[in-house]
Amino acid sequence: MDGDRIIAFCGLVCTECPAYVATQAGDQKKLSQLALEWGSGGQVLSAEDCLCSGCKGRGLLASFVGQCKIRRCARDRGVETCGHCPDYPCGLLEETFRRSPEAKAVLDEIATRL
Repeated sequence: MDGDRIIAFCGLVCTECPAYVATQAGDQKKLSQLALEWGSGGQVLSAEDCLCSGCKGRGLLASFVGQCKIRRCARDRGVETCGHCPDYPCGLLEETFRRSPEAKAVLDEIATRL
């Protein structure tokens, strides 16, 4: 956690994620919209698949987050975020950084503070 922000292992800010925000607000309409937007390649998502309390929590976990290789690696290594990892940055993060340069900036900031 970084102030009131919840930082995912990969540097995404959970508290700014539309799935997290909609879950916390109980906004089923937004969760249904996200399911339509995020389902791709023949993968059909439901609103329930998008329920998420953040990848570090023990609560609701979006269906696709449970399969995340970055999350699994960070948990196995016992690091708070990938920015705390001695092997940061690594190839597992390339796709996340391509889609979200903000995630890289968050992790770079964490790594420089260590």
